[in-house]
Amino acid sequence: MIFLCFKQVPEIEKSGYLIIHSKNMEMRKLILLFTATVFLNIMNVLSQDCNMPGNTCQEAQLVFNLVTDPDYSNIYKQCGDFCLDTATPDTTAPAGCDFRQAPTVWVKLKTDDIPPTALITSVVSHGLWQPLWSVYYSGSGSCNDLTPLINFDNTTSCFSGNTTTAIQSDINIYWIAITADPNGPPIDNPNFTLCAYTRITVLTCIGPDAGCEENDPSLVWQATWRENGGDLNGPFCPGEEVTFNVSFFYDAGESQVDWFHGIIPDFGTGWDLVNFDWEGNLPIANDTTATFHEEGTDCEAVVHRTFPHLCTYRDEFGILRMRHIECDDDFTDCEETGLLADQGVLPNGYFWLNNGGSPSCINGSCRPRDRWGIGSKTAQVTWIYTIRVREFEDPLECERNRDLQMSFLAFSDDGAGCWEDSAPCRLDKKQYSPPYEVSCAALPGILAEEPEICSGGQMNMVCQTEDGSDLDIEIWFEPNPNVEGMNNHYFSGGLGVVDDTLTIVNSNCIPEEVRYYAKVIDPEVICEGKVDTIIVTVWPKSVLTSFADTICYRSLPSTIEVKISCEDHENINCDWTHLTSGESGSGFFIPIDDSFNPGMHDFLISLNQEWGCIATDTLSLQIVAIDTTVNKSGNTLTCAQSGASYQWLNCYFGNAKIIGETEQSFTPIVTGSYSVEVSMDNCKDTSLCHIIVLTDIIENNFGSDLSVYPNPSQGKVKIVLPGFFDEIEVIAKNISGVTTSRKTYQHAELIDFEIEGPPDIYFIHIASPGRFAMVRILKL
Repeated sequence: MIFLCFKQVPEIEKSGYLIIHSKNMEMRKLILLFTATVFLNIMNVLSQDCNMPGNTCQEAQLVFNLVTDPDYSNIYKQCGDFCLDTATPDTTAPAGCDFRQAPTVWVKLKTDDIPPTALITSVVSHGLWQPLWSVYYSGSGSCNDLTPLINFDNTTSCFSGNTTTAIQSDINIYWIAITADPNGPPIDNPNFTLCAYTRITVLTCIGPDAGCEENDPSLVWQATWRENGGDLNGPFCPGEEVTFNVSFFYDAGESQVDWFHGIIPDFGTGWDLVNFDWEGNLPIANDTTATFHEEGTDCEAVVHRTFPHLCTYRDEFGILRMRHIECDDDFTDCEETGLLADQGVLPNGYFWLNNGGSPSCINGSCRPRDRWGIGSKTAQVTWIYTIRVREFEDPLECERNRDLQMSFLAFSDDGAGCWEDSAPCRLDKKQYSPPYEVSCAALPGILAEEPEICSGGQMNMVCQTEDGSDLDIEIWFEPNPNVEGMNNHYFSGGLGVVDDTLTIVNSNCIPEEVRYYAKVIDPEVICEGKVDTIIVTVWPKSVLTSFADTICYRSLPSTIEVKISCEDHENINCDWTHLTSGESGSGFFIPIDDSFNPGMHDFLISLNQEWGCIATDTLSLQIVAIDTTVNKSGNTLTCAQSGASYQWLNCYFGNAKIIGETEQSFTPIVTGSYSVEVSMDNCKDTSLCHIIVLTDIIENNFGSDLSVYPNPSQGKVKIVLPGFFDEIEVIAKNISGVTTSRKTYQHAELIDFEIEGPPDIYFIHIASPGRFAMVRILKL
């Protein structure tokens, strides 16, 4: 079955996509050839300004007159934009490279008479399709006896990347046939850029003398460890660390006395250079460790010679990168070609420095440009380093950055140091790792709603694979010290429910987030799938912090406060109901009056939070009533309230506590006025004062008919003697023995006497010759 789909891309003029599906490869190629031709004719209607070369060798136009610099200080590269708009297969083309079956165009170029020794060509498409081209020459100068140029490795005459070919010494006209690789993506945008230049022979100290098709035979570049395990040839996983071991032998034996100086590594766009530890991955040469030199610092590396075949640019992260236009397929990133002597700054790299004796050397300098190299024309170099693959936001970004191939360019100390050589190493070739790639075969993500629950609630979060597959799901969590109840989960079959019960364990009363992480597990896939983050919000659930309260009945009316764990009452409504009477209300203060009898009262409390959490609990209130009745039996006072704490007080001394009198009953030893303070269930109450009058006559030899009254008294008392006495002296002393009143009476039987002083206990002294009495009086 064949599907032909045409899609015009609006942002690219004269472009389109051609998608072809066929299970048979030969059928696919035939369909590609047919449909590409039809498609290009359709595109030609849309395009009127394409620079269309000739369709055959005979129609080829001369597009470049190439110039060669005999000193190799400049490369006079020429480029032109062309297209395949109206191209058709050229049935007259030499066999090979599918020129006879695929849309093909021809151009012609001319070299100068320096003569050059090498021709470098490159073709870069403006779309997804891959160019194929061949370079031909003719002994007769016509298209009748074309001979293809073979690359320096003598492996092919069909070129698909930047290619160096040898120039024929007596030929200066060359033809180039260009088509699209039928085994690659179909032609979308038919435009392409052709570039070409020539050069003389230049000394190469590492890599092939001509071309870049092969690494130096001494180079070993292999992965020795990968974080995820599996095939060390890759593909490698996003975010995975990989360790590589690189070794090579640098030999500048054909130079005069060039010493090995350093290397500038380069990395495919899939590697994480932003976080690469340059200092922690230093290479070693001849048992000497290199030093790292960072671009943009005082110790950066700068070229000594002009290198016309090198150019630099900055990548999307601002990191300086370098292209070798004879080795790299695409150097369109470079704004200018050629690193000028003493000006061209090199990217980050490693160098071995020794003091030198050349005029331009600065001994002790940290710049490689100011020093000689390692001290030998040959160097055995070993570099073991660990680097991480980038992580990508989406599969498209991964696809755009699958390239994990690495390379380095070596420099002698004539090229980047201060040595002056008459035959320097000026065209060292880039050395490449195997074409490692990123694995972009992404496993599906996880679909799950991010729940919001109340503290103490169960999640019941359904998790399933994004594509509905039955692959296993692994879920783990990030600890939150303020929340408990999280668990790890593993579900088979592509579906599961996380049923954790999450509880906030502090009293900050702020919502908490719990992060769960989920990924799909496929035992057959080494690379981990996308890790999805699921954020669960746990809302605080305010609760009562006081479940009981006490009010003294004598304090009514009063209120009790509903105390909760969250102080932000603005976001919480409180409703209460008295369970006995059914009385209800709202607010955090419950009014209590004397309609509530003494005893226990229970209130149902409902806390309604604006984020939807509801908490209910019971608040108990005890109303305590104390019986302060005091019963008098003889000289003993007894409090009617039992089961309490007691403290008896002396009313005449400002309710001073009577030391040691803490029982329910109290028997005074002196006349006075007494009360009791009763404490029970956090309530206190004090009784009324009660007067106790004890026996008043302390001493008396007047006889039994002596009397003094009233007692207690407001201060005035009557003294009744048992007859008339010629002289009577009456003195009043307070409890401290201080005389407050004194008076003498003549021939008296009934005496009116006034006690001066404040209320207190007084002792009345009554004296007559041969007679004495002392009477205790309580003055109120």
